[in-house]
Amino acid sequence: MPPDPPATSLAAQAGAEIAAYTEAMHELLLPLMRILIAKGIGYPQLDALVQRAYVEAAERWFVGDGERPTASRLYMLTGIHRKKIEPIRAAPRPLKRSQRSLGSLVMDRITSDPALLDRRGHPKALEFARRTGGARSFEALVEEVSKDVRPRALLDEWLRSGHAVMLDDGRVQVRPVGKALRAPRGDEVQALQRMLVPAAQTVAQAVLCTGIPSGYVKIDVGGLSADAVRELSKEAQRRLAAVLVDMNRKAERLARAQARRGDPGPHVFHAGVFDWAAGFDAAAAASSQQRPAEPPTLLAARARRKAEDRAQVKGEPAANAAGQAGGRAVPRRGRVRPSDPPS
Repeated sequence: MPPDPPATSLAAQAGAEIAAYTEAMHELLLPLMRILIAKGIGYPQLDALVQRAYVEAAERWFVGDGERPTASRLYMLTGIHRKKIEPIRAAPRPLKRSQRSLGSLVMDRITSDPALLDRRGHPKALEFARRTGGARSFEALVEEVSKDVRPRALLDEWLRSGHAVMLDDGRVQVRPVGKALRAPRGDEVQALQRMLVPAAQTVAQAVLCTGIPSGYVKIDVGGLSADAVRELSKEAQRRLAAVLVDMNRKAERLARAQARRGDPGPHVFHAGVFDWAAGFDAAAAASSQQRPAEPPTLLAARARRKAEDRAQVKGEPAANAAGQAGGRAVPRRGRVRPSDPPS
């Protein structure tokens, strides 16, 4: 029987594993921090959110069913002090935005109806108005799902995002996978939830070997030019769109069959594809034309208030205080600084 490995060796392996996961989490957090900064969400809000997520994850996945763990148990699992556990538990939970957007419901309605698809499974071109296209017009299909939004407003959004094109004869050609990189306007939060959350859950299930049905398939190829990446992206959207349309049609058929039997299931099936090229991010960030304006973060507002308070004490003009808060050199009257242009 082989001897047990020394304790120092086990500790070193555990330390190396923790370091590897920490570095992986750092890479995962970077794009998330990019979204938060762009939307003006500062670290204090994120800190409270992370603590709440730690406690909720410990209660959901690391405690027995029906058991309410003590604050000491949660402290051992999360590292959050016991005195903070109860306030976190007592805090009201945010409302979940689980309702699907109108656009996704209409898209599923079109791509799951065989009468609206051609022989290859692609959506047929649709008449826009009900008076010319009847029940299979774009207008009728949108109003069949909901009458809260005008069909023309949804079409304009799809034309902008690449989910539809207007043909020369006035018909609407729906594209299940749009060309645009942006989420539909007003739907960014739902896009974040529908894309990122299932992907993160899939990775967690793969890493922790939970046994829950899931799949993860990807490719990574380097040494490509920008034109080659654009060509591959276009090809991926074209090919994988057909796969998603077929999968959606089958899933809708199974859901309708269960509904007819009066036995709808509680589960939701997620499947999606993405393509992304490393390097384009850095080029976009380096371009001043593509750099977004600085968001009004909590820290920037606090710095602005402090500068205004100092200005009132010193008797400085308000404009000078605002310039200091924004990081710009605004000279007082009678003084010339090196940053001032020569007269």
